[in-house]
Amino acid sequence: MNKIVAGIISFYVSAFLYLNLPFTSSLTIASKSSASGLFLNHLVIFLVIFCIALFVVSKHVSTYGNNLKLGIGSLILAGLFVTLFYHIIKIAPIYHIPNFLDPYFASTNAFAAWLVIPLIFLFF
Repeated sequence: MNKIVAGIISFYVSAFLYLNLPFTSSLTIASKSSASGLFLNHLVIFLVIFCIALFVVSKHVSTYGNNLKLGIGSLILAGLFVTLFYHIIKIAPIYHIPNFLDPYFASTNAFAAWLVIPLIFLFF
């Protein structure tokens, strides 16, 4: 349970840093013509920031929960990463996510909901 809570907090920190730090665009080494290379480059940059944030945050998070809370937290963290692929790191040039998931992740209202739901989960 500690790692899931730390993962949710780290996601917010790493998304903020990825979107706002000026040097993330200079770390892009893939060419603009290669959509898959560009996606993977941005994904690696995000994951490096996420792993560093997870390492730092996991030292300060201590919580206990039952298996139900662990399962719900896992689903929420997975939903955050799918939202990441829709809105922050665009996966569309290399892979089209199935259309039945679009209402749950693609709209701006769904994006806002996926950013708020984990915060509610953390407080209850």
